[in-house]
Amino acid sequence: MKRRVLHLIETTGTVADAFEAFAAARGFTLLRHDTDWSAAIDFLPLADDVLIADLDRPDDVRGFLGWLGRLALMPRTIIVTSLETGFAAALSAGATGIVILAKPIRVEELDAAIAGPAKPAAESA
Repeated sequence: MKRRVLHLIETTGTVADAFEAFAAARGFTLLRHDTDWSAAIDFLPLADDVLIADLDRPDDVRGFLGWLGRLALMPRTIIVTSLETGFAAALSAGATGIVILAKPIRVEELDAAIAGPAKPAAESA
């Protein structure tokens, strides 16, 4: 069975190391990118891949979303940000299929964001 790939855009080494441990514990292959521009060069996602971007400035987020909109396939996308709550909420409202998590994030939040929305149980016959 193919391992899911987690693409991480993160500039802080210790945070990237923590994500590496998180990915390993859950059976993901982790590909680290220092910036969204390096990811843009290397990133060819599959639909079941997960992209986590640590973005802290509104301009970075807007530029990233523009780049993401040009991808042929949309991976599950999670943006981790320390931006003020109003901006993050507005961004989340307009970003279909993108999860916005505010720093500091909890492991449970990240697990839930990667798993995606709960699927309704099949009705019994």
